[in-house]
Amino acid sequence: MIDKLAKVGPGHYRSTQPVPVWGDWKTLLRVQDGRTMTAVPIYEPADDAIPAPEVPALASSTRPFVLEATILQRERDQSAPAWLFTAGGIVVLFLTLMVISALTWGAGRINNYENLPRRPEEEKHTVPGTPQAA
Repeated sequence: MIDKLAKVGPGHYRSTQPVPVWGDWKTLLRVQDGRTMTAVPIYEPADDAIPAPEVPALASSTRPFVLEATILQRERDQSAPAWLFTAGGIVVLFLTLMVISALTWGAGRINNYENLPRRPEEEKHTVPGTPQAA
């Protein structure tokens, strides 16, 4: 869900509709300034699989802006080496390019098969003694 904020005063904004602060939703206030995307978590459910505690939605609170990826990818292990994330991305890129190449090759083969020159029916060789269709 995306909600554009309405300005109600200098430096003061309000959402134009209710935002979910229950269930499995991750609710955050996101700010983009050029290439930097930061966010403030408003509500995040507890996740026992990671494990990550619940970030409760409070009536009033002061929370710092952090990089958006740290909120949306909170299950990501920050102690893992950076090269591992880069290597994984390169592997996914390589496999994606392989799939695109295979689809292109297959489409080219189908196109070549469909465009083969066909001989007219009367030029086809027939076995002697076979009855001909009228």
